[in-house]
Amino acid sequence: MTQRIFYHNGEYVNAENVSISPDDRGFRFGDGVFETIPVYRAKPYQVDWHLKRLEAGLSALQIGDPGLTREDVMEIIRRNTVIEGFVRIMISRGEGSHGYLPDYDITSNVLMEAFQRTEPLPDEPANLFLSSYKKPSLDMLPVNVKLAQGLNSTLARMEAQDKNCFEALQLNVEGHICEASSANIFWVVGNKIYTPPLSTGCLNGSTRAALMRIVSIYQAKIPLASLQEVDEVFLTNCNWQVLPVTELRPMGWKWKSGSTTAHLHDLLKRDIAKNG
Repeated sequence: MTQRIFYHNGEYVNAENVSISPDDRGFRFGDGVFETIPVYRAKPYQVDWHLKRLEAGLSALQIGDPGLTREDVMEIIRRNTVIEGFVRIMISRGEGSHGYLPDYDITSNVLMEAFQRTEPLPDEPANLFLSSYKKPSLDMLPVNVKLAQGLNSTLARMEAQDKNCFEALQLNVEGHICEASSANIFWVVGNKIYTPPLSTGCLNGSTRAALMRIVSIYQAKIPLASLQEVDEVFLTNCNWQVLPVTELRPMGWKWKSGSTTAHLHDLLKRDIAKNG
């Protein structure tokens, strides 16, 4: 087996030499942020965008920015000879304090890895389960960024799996459509494409951002019932890219996997080929 190399606090080390202290606040409280950057043909896709979102997450949590660069990301890919896969960056506040209030003079703990894709892209449309877990709002947590604590999404995805569904559809506390547990959601009405605005509490997803850069997409807050009348529904994330949705359970609502979703998937693949 090829030796895995990690970037850990400025040094490149073998996996067996990586150690996280039991006093680390990321381990204790989920006090940190992370990023997952897709890699295609040994190149990171939208790496500058991801590093900006990482910076925004660190700022929101008042964690010191270690100043990771595009070159650092490229180096971890090179050292692990990743061709098609992902870079995962994990940053915790660091070691210190046994309670929720952190020590403000501690140094952040940085871990970065690169690994090959091990699962193929989904080859069929997804079905969704309407989750009983609501998404936290922006006045509860800075949920537009990738927070290290993801229990809300974990429980929603587990609930969907228990109901024999691929993914969970989550509403926000106001009852508006927000996102899936692991993806942003979009819908199509006629020739217009829509997605919830960030003010609903959805993640500022990287594939969401890519599509909004490539084509015109409208942002709208809508209640669950409005989704019954749309023409197409699809999900996006950096792993599945563009994934059509055909059903919402237990509502029994169904949609066709239409031409707009297929066209967007092709546009995204072209953008990846050009910029990845």
